[in-house]
Amino acid sequence: MHESCPCSITTSEVCVCVCVCVRVFPSLPLMNDSQTNNVIHAIDCLKSNEPKLPTLFLITRTRFFHQFFMDKAIAIAGSKTMKAMLEGNFRESEDNVIRFPDIAGPVLERVIQYLYYKDKHTRTLGRLPEFKIEPEAALELLVTANYLEC
Repeated sequence: MHESCPCSITTSEVCVCVCVCVRVFPSLPLMNDSQTNNVIHAIDCLKSNEPKLPTLFLITRTRFFHQFFMDKAIAIAGSKTMKAMLEGNFRESEDNVIRFPDIAGPVLERVIQYLYYKDKHTRTLGRLPEFKIEPEAALELLVTANYLEC
């Protein structure tokens, strides 16, 4: 486990945790520019601790406010939508922050987990381990995965 990461899932070289930080704030509005700048500063601090992992910050708010950090390269490789946002001439490509106001936090978290799973097993030969999806979440995950093209 890396000293800067609170998770316990590791490999010999790189922490493979899905979310370095997940915080839920039930009554916060969407972030204003000042708050976003503070988050970007926090991301820059994380990058300085782990320069090999460019960090992407994902924000969602439906009923609750959720924040997720993930590896930018995994987002680009796993989602055509996020790739377009991060490699195009968009705000997201400049500040490495993507807002998904219409995606529920738990759904986005599960999609992020899938993107890490997909990255880990892309070159696996033979039978892949099962990526379990709860039946009650299947429809919402399908809609979100379709939107994100992953």
